[in-house]
Amino acid sequence: MKKIRIIALLLAALTMTVAFTGCGESAAPETDFDSSVDSAQTFAPTETSTETSTETSTETPTEIPTEPAGDSEGLEFTLRYAATGNGATDYEASGYEVAGIGTCTDKHIVIPSEFEDLPVIGIGNNAFDGCDALTAVTIPDSVTSIGDRAFRGCSGLTRIMIPDSVTNIGYDAFFECISLTSMTIPNGITTINGAAFYNCGGLTSITIPDGVTSIGNDAFYGCGGLTSITIPDGVTSIGAYAFQGCFGLTSMTIPDGVTSIGDGTFEGCFGLTSMTIPDSVTSIGSAAFSRCSALTDVTIPDGVTIIGAGAFFCCESLTSITIPDGVTIIGAGAFSQCSGLTDITIPDGVTELHDRTFSDCKNLTRVTIPGSVRIIGDRASGDGTFEGCEKLASIFFDGTMDAWKRITKMERWAKNTGNIIIYCTDGTIS
Repeated sequence: MKKIRIIALLLAALTMTVAFTGCGESAAPETDFDSSVDSAQTFAPTETSTETSTETSTETPTEIPTEPAGDSEGLEFTLRYAATGNGATDYEASGYEVAGIGTCTDKHIVIPSEFEDLPVIGIGNNAFDGCDALTAVTIPDSVTSIGDRAFRGCSGLTRIMIPDSVTNIGYDAFFECISLTSMTIPNGITTINGAAFYNCGGLTSITIPDGVTSIGNDAFYGCGGLTSITIPDGVTSIGAYAFQGCFGLTSMTIPDGVTSIGDGTFEGCFGLTSMTIPDSVTSIGSAAFSRCSALTDVTIPDGVTIIGAGAFFCCESLTSITIPDGVTIIGAGAFSQCSGLTDITIPDGVTELHDRTFSDCKNLTRVTIPGSVRIIGDRASGDGTFEGCEKLASIFFDGTMDAWKRITKMERWAKNTGNIIIYCTDGTIS
């Protein structure tokens, strides 16, 4: 693939993982996801054809013609076969896919609806991968599928017309198409596949149809130009890092059918001020809202049982948060560097407070700890749960003084804190 413009690298630098080092430091995560298998691999052997015309466009590189002269010539096509149902070896030609740009030099590609008397039914995997000179693409109604990496790295692409006939948009399909500013996803799409719009930093608006039920890993990763996005009510799954680095978003409502918020889903959404999480959610993944530094309002539903590591790391504008009674696991660094928090109540059922769970919460003055807690800190790292909470002066423990003393505490569990007084049910420890 041709080298992507430096703008894409700058966008990627704005995203980050939880390192518990400082709210201003960042490093992009590595993310794996499974690419779908090309359906054509189950068909009979393919034939590849190339149109012979060498006629080139007279357009200048910056122009996007509103009325192209006609279908683009010189594109490469691959013949696809489909089983007839009359036997395991019976196939018939079903149509052509665009296989590559071939000798075509058009800046505005107009894909024909037919080739050699058969319909053009798809845009194949990698068809226009790295074609950074493209500025616009028109797709006919005959096309039903856009393959994996079909337009990956088309950094000059500003406009693409996708018809409602399209029912599949592949993995990485528009990966780092940094000049795209808007996109309407066809009504027939039910799944937005992984990294489909990864680092499309120029996108300012996108319409997701009501039929979508799943948003894949990294789907809109690094789309910093998006200021709002509506997730349809039918969505039940939002993948890891799906909106990481969408720093232009200011609010988000997650539909009622979603049951979990994946790792890093909204990490680095610096502009996000409010978030509505539905009661259907039972787990919040690692770094889910990490570095959402403007987030002031979030309610964790009563059904949540797990808050992952670094889930709200560096959410500096949070001034209060209620952890539901059903939560049994609060991960390492979950609320680290939430400097606006002043009071935290940990629910019954939590048995271990991990390393740096509330570290460097500079304005935290009061913590309530249930009698169920057995360990404070991390056995391996020794990092302190409340390390760096400079104003922490009061811990209210729902147990006796003897029970408090039996809790295993790592050496640095309260390093660099205030002069803490432990208020137990039968007395105080200072």
